[in-house]
Formats: sequence, structure tokens, C-alpha cells
Amino acid sequence: MPADQKENLLYELFRKYGTLQEFKKNSFVYSKGEPSKAAYFIENGLLKVCQLTQKGQNVTFFIRKTGDYFGMAEIILKQNHPCYAQCLNNSQIWVLPSSIVEEKLESDPKVNREILYTLTNRLIQQQTTVEQLVSKPASARLAWLLEQLGKPGPAGEWLVNMMLTHEEMSNIVGCSRQTISELFNKWRSQGIMNYTRNKLTIYRLDDLMENL
Repeated sequence: MPADQKENLLYELFRKYGTLQEFKKNSFVYSKGEPSKAAYFIENGLLKVCQLTQKGQNVTFFIRKTGDYFGMAEIILKQNHPCYAQCLNNSQIWVLPSSIVEEKLESDPKVNREILYTLTNRLIQQQTTVEQLVSKPASARLAWLLEQLGKPGPAGEWLVNMMLTHEEMSNIVGCSRQTISELFNKWRSQGIMNYTRNKLTIYRLDDLMENL
């Protein structure tokens, strides 16, 4: 089944049985330890799945953006949420009751396969994410974040809507705001990217990802 059809399969599931809700910037879709009562699909918006360390440090594990769904794994495993899901800007999110997810997993093989595919793919991505957080410098963590936030453009470039401030990016990747600005200026001087207040264009994504 083509990727766009697989995406539409789950999207239609959320549209048919879910409710579209508004979440304000910095609000939590769910918190650590809460029961997993629903799965979520981002109609429009951006959020982070994060954890707080014992020292109060905010560690981001995943970025979820428009077109992504999340919260499925906890329903399948019948466990409480192990992390926080916090909106990075005002977001519209479909909320699908866990009872519907459980029913479709048992009765619809197509839905079952698509969820299995997505969760397996994310498990592989998580290995890379852990490596970035533990062993890589700020340049690698920032390159990872920009790749997560962007999408392909019509001419082969990588387009990133600047929905986050430099300070918000620094909080996600774990460095100073000044480091973010210095890296952006360095990559722009090298011709790797250019940016304005609202948009960032990466012309040579391969060169940027060499930082990883």
C-alpha cells in the first residue's frame, strides 16, 4: 500500500471517531503518569514528547508535527504515559478514544499493520535520538532538530517553518541561545542554509547532516 494511502487510513480513523481539539502553546496534551485514554493526530501544530530529570532539566525525546500521530504505544501496552507531551505552538489535535483504537486493532488488519509499521519505524529512530542526546555536540543536536522540523521543498531544498525561537530551540537541544545563533550564522556563511524570521531554507541537507 502506498505511503499516502496508509497515512489516509489512520487519518480517516481519527476524523470518523475522534474529536478535533484546540491546545494552546505550552499546554500539555498529557502528563507523565496519566492513564492512556486516547491516541492523538496533529491536524496542525507542533509538540515535543519530553521528560524531566531529577535535576529539573527538560529532555526532549521526540518532535511531533502536523500529520503525526502519537500515544498509540501506551494504549497497546496498557500502561500510563511515561513522558510529557507539550505543545510548542497553538495546535489542533484529533483525540481518538483508546476504546476505538483497541477495537480496530482486533478487527481491522490494515489498521493493525499501519500502526505496527509506524511504531517499528519510530523504535529505530529512537536509537538515533538517544545517541544525539547522550554523545553528540550541540551542532549535531541542532542539525537533528532542523531535520525533524523540516520537509522537502519543490527544488530539493529542505524547508523549516520557524515556529520556534532560538531560546526554545536551545531548550530542546540543551545548549545556550548564543550557540544556536552562532551555528546558524556559521552554516549560513558556508552556504548550507539561509533564514529569515519566519522561514529557514537548507540548501545542502547532506552537508548539514554531516554534523551527526
